[in-house]
Amino acid sequence: MKKKIIIATIVVGAVLAIGIGMIFMGNGVDKNSPQVIQEGKKLAKAKDVETYVDNAFKMYKKHGPMSNDVWKGYDLKEKNIIVGERDNKTDKVVKAWLLTQTDKKELTKDEMKGINFPSAGGYSPIKFENKEGIVMSINKGLIPMLSFMNFNYIYDVAVHEMYHFYGDNMEKYDEVVKDGANNNERYTAFPKEVMPRVYRKMIYDNLVLAYENPTDEKIYLGKAKYWNEKWGKEYLDEYKQANITDIAEGKARYIEYLMCIDYKGISDKEKIESIKYLFNKETEVFEGSDDESYELGFVSGVLLDKSNPNWKKEIDENPQRPVEMILKDVKAVKDDSDHYDKVLKKANSQINKSNKKIENKIKNIKDAENDKNIPLLQLNNKLMNGSYTTSDFIEYEGKVVIVDFGATFKNDNGSAKIDGVSSYVLKEQEGIYNLPLTMKYKFENNRLIIDQKGVKVDAKVKETKNSDGRTVYIME
Repeated sequence: MKKKIIIATIVVGAVLAIGIGMIFMGNGVDKNSPQVIQEGKKLAKAKDVETYVDNAFKMYKKHGPMSNDVWKGYDLKEKNIIVGERDNKTDKVVKAWLLTQTDKKELTKDEMKGINFPSAGGYSPIKFENKEGIVMSINKGLIPMLSFMNFNYIYDVAVHEMYHFYGDNMEKYDEVVKDGANNNERYTAFPKEVMPRVYRKMIYDNLVLAYENPTDEKIYLGKAKYWNEKWGKEYLDEYKQANITDIAEGKARYIEYLMCIDYKGISDKEKIESIKYLFNKETEVFEGSDDESYELGFVSGVLLDKSNPNWKKEIDENPQRPVEMILKDVKAVKDDSDHYDKVLKKANSQINKSNKKIENKIKNIKDAENDKNIPLLQLNNKLMNGSYTTSDFIEYEGKVVIVDFGATFKNDNGSAKIDGVSSYVLKEQEGIYNLPLTMKYKFENNRLIIDQKGVKVDAKVKETKNSDGRTVYIME
């Protein structure tokens, strides 16, 4: 599964990438699940893009007004959602719609001219008609890939990402990072280790059991505390590194999910049953710490709703992991259940397969390490058109590798489209993506031209050399 990333935050498929690390339930429609989930699953059979947009508008009209109730201070009343339809073959934006909480209207060609639409599946913040919002793109071919969604991709991503854009207090995170005790990275060290993934899965499963079994909540919370302490002590670097992601994505996932059910229009009992259907029980082991951030944040949030109604104000004023808020005053209980052995067995198999897949996907980067004659194409974040996609973030040999990187870069002198080719960022070179040119390319008259699977470039570039003599082409 891919993840859709907006620079500085996260979301799906083979062309797109959710999420936002996002992890979702299976493809089938459970007839016992809440009606809104059944409707979302059936959406993958939509015949055209506008049907999908119509449903997004329906959800925004019905559930959007609840934003301030779900999370005080996050008010979507004046926020726009703009959706562009890209033609499957030409990739041109052929239609676009403006969605508010009261109206859906098709934009005229003149109105569309001033909008920088991201690639299909992507999103960006936008100001349109003096109102803040989000602009997204989708095409017909993407719709069948969204069958794993619980709800509507357009609406889900909009409410999740607009919280990152406009609702969260990023300055508070800066304060947390400044104290030197924490980091803010999404990657998992490569090759991936099994045990941290086992520990975090055991935390998650016990929190879910605590929610589903209120009479035994204390026991399950104690077991979750046991595994959380083991993870923090035995994998201290990862524990520190994942702090901000756990907080920010945990909050955004909580908001996203609760804004997809009838938060105010159903009884407490019905709300509890709806929430149970949103727990991720099908993923046996998460493959990265950032994948876990979303799920741990959601289940911790709904538990906190019962035990500490003031938790949202507290976490906004003093950013801290939702999971540690729910476990703060809990006494650890050693977990010697059989479930651990099952998770460990599955993790050994799954993480081993994941490492082998990644090994193949980063061959271009390893080849470039061993051959200084392989040039690099450097792409600046400022030229990126919307968000980018990735199947994974790893740290490898001092590089932050974006596995299966997908993005479009444009300037006045051309464009570069990368579709599923691993690239990397150096920690001291934030915002610069390095793509090893292991494929055929042509460079003449200061123009780089590539027309290969996964890489299409036709742009004016600056040729230079780095400190080890390697040729570097910079798209400025």
